[in-house]
Amino acid sequence: MQNRRSFIAGTTTALCAAATPLRSFAQPSSKPLRIIVPYPPGGSTDVLARLIASKLQGTYAASVIVENKTGAAGRIAMDFVKNSDPNSGTVLINSSSSFSVYPYVYKKLGYSPLTDFTPVSTLCDFEFTINAGPAVPSEVKTLPELVRWVKADAPSRGKIAIPAIGTILHFTATRVAQATGMELSYVPYRGGPPAVADVLGGHTPLGFMQVGDVVQHVDGGKLRIFGMSGAQRSPILPNVPTFKEMGFDVEVAEWFGLLMPAKAPPGEVAQLNAAVRDALASAEIKDGFRKMSFKPRGESPAEFAKLIRSDYEQWGPIVKATGFTVEE
Repeated sequence: MQNRRSFIAGTTTALCAAATPLRSFAQPSSKPLRIIVPYPPGGSTDVLARLIASKLQGTYAASVIVENKTGAAGRIAMDFVKNSDPNSGTVLINSSSSFSVYPYVYKKLGYSPLTDFTPVSTLCDFEFTINAGPAVPSEVKTLPELVRWVKADAPSRGKIAIPAIGTILHFTATRVAQATGMELSYVPYRGGPPAVADVLGGHTPLGFMQVGDVVQHVDGGKLRIFGMSGAQRSPILPNVPTFKEMGFDVEVAEWFGLLMPAKAPPGEVAQLNAAVRDALASAEIKDGFRKMSFKPRGESPAEFAKLIRSDYEQWGPIVKATGFTVEE
């Protein structure tokens, strides 16, 4: 990764207009809304999709269906939505990695991040954490202590569970390794839940995941978090310092958003954007986001399109400098 920038991902600008409801819907659409999730049930993306679906059902659409189409690091879901009828009410929920990093990681991507989808709305920002389960001794309580513990036997202690390689999360873990001097060896998983399960079971000493995938295990003492990638401490984990706060030049956030196939009807896109922003302003969504350490956004389709292009252009030089590609 490059030292010339502070490695800020996903254009972590001021949080946007999620606080202002735009309109109410007198008559929900009779056409079902299908939200396609690229990852397995139980992970952050799936939880977010079902949370949003619960607010859109009965307001935007009479029926909202969440479908998990997993595999190929999320690209199966991307292809499915790309090839769906623009008038079918099919919507993709995904994070910025698929649009800003994958084009430089995969030699045969199968879709264009800038032309094959219609941006509807951003949903939230999220951040990452380095954590440990029972394989790391309980007396290791801080990140500097963890660094010393790993360095004492890096080949066995430096194994770290990664939900998906070739993502912003992966490159953030690499940046943390470089900044701290730890030698980490990645153990890839298909999504957050199996990665978390192996850290909880002590099969993999360390994990690097979205905060939302691990926060529920922290209160019970099953997982310990040693640092977070956000610009500020999380309100639900106030005792966990940020990497930047500890003197490591790592500050990263990523976004979740909703997109429809290319050539989706503009009126339908605008109505769904309005419904999503109404949902983001609700007490239920705000509370759900707080529990997952999500930070609400809610840009317009045009603003979201600019964000995707900006991230795509920003990440190109960063990923190319690493030389990392996925062999298939």
